[in-house]
Amino acid sequence: MSLKDSAPESDYSKPTIRGKGMRTGYTTGACAAAATKAAVTALLTGNPVSEISIHLPIGQDVKFTLNRCEWADETPGSEKVLCSVIKDGGDDPDATHGAEICATISIGRSTTSEEGVTITEEKASAP
Repeated sequence: MSLKDSAPESDYSKPTIRGKGMRTGYTTGACAAAATKAAVTALLTGNPVSEISIHLPIGQDVKFTLNRCEWADETPGSEKVLCSVIKDGGDDPDATHGAEICATISIGRSTTSEEGVTITEEKASAP
């Protein structure tokens, strides 16, 4: 099931109207997971990603369409990729409905002697 299958595309200025049944839309965390998976995939393959699937805790696989998937220096194969998804809160929108949820992934040298993956935080900037 994809977002496109579960609800019509929203213009993000008003809530999606649903019929009977389950709620539509996805959490900010699901959108962030999709953007992050897309950025990692693009970075590792050297190819931009236009859509990505993630597995939800309820057992469903869902497909997200990427809003952006670009290299920091605009060169595919470089070591920093930004991908984003537009949040669709469905029929239960909150303040994040219509927000661009971004993930930036980069390959860098560790500043410690520890091996593995390091996750850092970058503050979002308002437009």
